[in-house]
Amino acid sequence: MRDAPSAYILAGGRSRRFGSNKARALLDGTPLILHVAQALEPIVQDVTVISTMNGAYGDLRLRTIADRRPDQGPLAGLERALLDREEPSWVLLVACDWVGLRASWLDTLWRARKPDHDAVAFRGNHWEPLFALYHTNILPQVQHSLTAGRRAMQTLLDEAISVALPLPNDWLKARQVNTPGDLVSGRV
Repeated sequence: MRDAPSAYILAGGRSRRFGSNKARALLDGTPLILHVAQALEPIVQDVTVISTMNGAYGDLRLRTIADRRPDQGPLAGLERALLDREEPSWVLLVACDWVGLRASWLDTLWRARKPDHDAVAFRGNHWEPLFALYHTNILPQVQHSLTAGRRAMQTLLDEAISVALPLPNDWLKARQVNTPGDLVSGRV
């Protein structure tokens, strides 16, 4: 897609609830992270994974860069994504454990962005920060929050100039995998 953001997939978590690296958990014989990357590739400029070490997913032919602040959660992953950009731009931040992503979701987010916005995300009862657009302008706020020990993505979106969009009608048809039981047929 020509006029589209770069996508960054977060795969640096400890997968405590899952018990092993859920990005590599197989669904229909394919690692979850590849399901996400393959869903994104036709609709974004490029796909990069943020993990605990450079090249961690090179065997899957996924460009992987190391998180600068390991074990600091998704906010540190967002910081790394924003630092990876050489020019002001938008990035799509996505969790590695989504199954059933829809191209229309990105289109909805992309159409809602404005030059003076820091973020565009869906919001139901709470923000959905792990399939959302962030502009590189938000980097100082992200770094300030991390330095202050505030790692909540919800707080970042509340404090930033964020656009809240209603959840798409098909939002519940996709899922994030948190436990091995979520991979059982019918759950994803």
